[in-house]
Order: sequence, then structure tokens, then C-alpha cells
Amino acid sequence: MELKVLCGVFCLFFLLCAPMVGLAAPTGTAKLPGVSDPMLQAGFWIDRTPNAQQVILTPAQINVFNHSISTAMPQTVVELDRFPD
Repeated sequence: MELKVLCGVFCLFFLLCAPMVGLAAPTGTAKLPGVSDPMLQAGFWIDRTPNAQQVILTPAQINVFNHSISTAMPQTVVELDRFPD
């Protein structure tokens, strides 16, 4: 069950962040004001992140985090095994 919540959170994260890493908005397309073409590439942000490869949460902490999200936002984040066919 936790894996399904994690997948749901990942999908939500992907949908929200894809434009920032150039997945949903190729270079030269319409974007938010103040967003430059380099900002559409992951490397732009990775290069500016101290310790970008540092592990932030353990698998157990990720499970707790995912559970707190699904509990706090039940209409937004759903467990995939409970999602209607």
C-alpha cells in the first residue's frame, strides 16, 4: 500500500514539476513570467543545490511522509489500490 501512495505522490510531483525540468515545456515554448530557458533544464537546479546527491529521507521516513500527505489531502492524493476502476 505504501508503494502505491509513493507512486501517487511521485506522479503528482512529476505533473507539478515537469515544466520546470523541461519535460512538459520544450525550450522556446510559453512559460511562466521570469522563467528563462536554462531554468527548464534539471541541471540548472541541480547545479545550484548544495549536496544535490545527499539522501534526504530514508525509506521509512518516506513512508511516514507519504502517509501524512494522503491523510492531510485525501481529495488530492489517493491510494491507487482504492482508486475507482
